Amino acid sequence: MPKISTGVETHFYCRIRPYLENLSELRRGPVDFDDLKTAVTQIMFHGNADKLDWNKLRKYWTGNDWTSIFKILLAETCLPCHKPPNIWIEKTPDHLLQIRQIHEEFQNSKFIILYRDPRRIGDIVNSCV
Repeated sequence: MPKISTGVETHFYCRIRPYLENLSELRRGPVDFDDLKTAVTQIMFHGNADKLDWNKLRKYWTGNDWTSIFKILLAETCLPCHKPPNIWIEKTPDHLLQIRQIHEEFQNSKFIILYRDPRRIGDIVNSCV
């Protein structure tokens, strides 16, 4: 049975990576680990990323190797029930626009696109309250 895990929405391909790439262009050089830490803290965790092991992330920091950075973030933010998972689920809705790029970097990846009836969102919210 595969070990499947998911965690928070990373927003990596739609927000973090573009932010870091733009920063790199502005500086005319690579971004550093503190830039990644700032982007992850602000974008993924809205300013509170205390639960991440930054020393472990720094250990695996390889500069602008985006695929490695994404894998590390997935591994560090997945739910602890299956660490390390052999199947990751990344559920950022805006990644739908980056499917081609993600597939180029993860050639064995599979995509499941869910369509939810927007009229039913109210039912879901009300059932959670």
